[in-house]
Amino acid sequence: MTTSSPSPRTRTSPLERIETAPLFETIVTYDTHCTKLFRCVEDGQWQNAYQCVVQDKESVKIWVEHTSHGGSSRAGHGHGGGGTRKDPTNTPVLWKRLPIHEACRRQAPAWLLSCLLSMHPQSATLPTEFGQLPLHVAVECGTSPESINLLLLANWHAIDRTDNSGRTPLAIVLDQRQEQDSSSNSGGGGGGLLLLPDESQQAVQESLTRCHDTWVDLKKDHTERIQMQAAQHEQQRIHWQEQRDEEIRHEQDVQQTYKNDWNDTQQVVESLRTERTQWMEQISDQRDTEKKLLQQIQTLKQTIVSNDAQTVTLQSTIQTLEQTVESKEVAIQQEKRHTRLLELDLAQVTMDHDDQLVQGAYAQVQATHQVFLESHKYLGQLLQTQSNGLHKLLQARNIDYLLDQKAYQRQAELQQQAQKDREAAKGRQHHNSDMGPTDVANAAAAAALAALQMEDTLE
Repeated sequence: MTTSSPSPRTRTSPLERIETAPLFETIVTYDTHCTKLFRCVEDGQWQNAYQCVVQDKESVKIWVEHTSHGGSSRAGHGHGGGGTRKDPTNTPVLWKRLPIHEACRRQAPAWLLSCLLSMHPQSATLPTEFGQLPLHVAVECGTSPESINLLLLANWHAIDRTDNSGRTPLAIVLDQRQEQDSSSNSGGGGGGLLLLPDESQQAVQESLTRCHDTWVDLKKDHTERIQMQAAQHEQQRIHWQEQRDEEIRHEQDVQQTYKNDWNDTQQVVESLRTERTQWMEQISDQRDTEKKLLQQIQTLKQTIVSNDAQTVTLQSTIQTLEQTVESKEVAIQQEKRHTRLLELDLAQVTMDHDDQLVQGAYAQVQATHQVFLESHKYLGQLLQTQSNGLHKLLQARNIDYLLDQKAYQRQAELQQQAQKDREAAKGRQHHNSDMGPTDVANAAAAAALAALQMEDTLE
């Protein structure tokens, strides 16, 4: 069976060939190094082709190409292109096929196609030099419906693939049907094309139509699912973006809060530093003041030590004065007793002698008593002066010193009694010229009694 070749100007894009062609290809020329498998398939020797596949499994992967002038075999990288291609020797390439493509052109049985596909499953996805997959070749060359279904199962995506002419397998079938109908109407006898019987061709068309519709539905459903997933993803993205924006705003608010807190903390720290500086200055001033106070305290301690020494000296003086006062008081008591005795003796003498003797003795006693009172008065005044000076000194130095109250009371009583005695003596001197012996005796007795009462009072 021969087919009309598409125009050499229609070619597959390099990108499509890179996606579908293997990385390494083994290519031989048709005229000189064509494989035995390819020759058997080309001659329709299906059993021999099967034996070749069994004996040499790699032969199903070898490409066979035909150039305008033939050439030697070669192996290497090849990605092919549509229409006529030039090899490294600048020889135009008319066509390039695998055994699977040739089997589809020669309408090989389904079992042989199944054998070839099982040995090289990727061959169902490899296009020829004109961008035709095995399914395109099989549909165009009128392969059986079983083979068509087998190729569809091997490469489901081929139902929607186009060749270099932009035709899908279903479009090829519809074009053939239209050409057949046109030839039948014009009486051309089918245009010289060997097509399938009407029933087989109808079955292939229906199968391809169902597959194409199913593929379109699946593609549409897939597209809708993709769009739905894209919409869901977009919604999720928007939702996540909103959440992220909200988190970012929250984080910015938190950071702003932290920043404000940091600024407040900085202000507090600065104020604390200022207060600390002030406190340090105050502490320094207080330390200076303390140093001055310590110096003053040291000076005061020295002064206190000196005052304590003076106080000890004054206390010694006071003790000495007190001892002197006590000795003076003892002498006064002795003088009082002597005076009492003298007064008693004077009373007795006045009773026995004349008035002159009584008056002379009384005058002597009065003179002695007057001298004693003046001495006692002078001693009391001296003691009072020293006591007052000592008391003022102790008060100036915050020293509590309790004076003897009885001594002061006794001194006051003595002074009062001395004052009374002086007044009485003056009175007696005023009336001496008018007193007789009896009166003198009575006066002496009264003086003696007064002296005894004063002694009792002092005791």
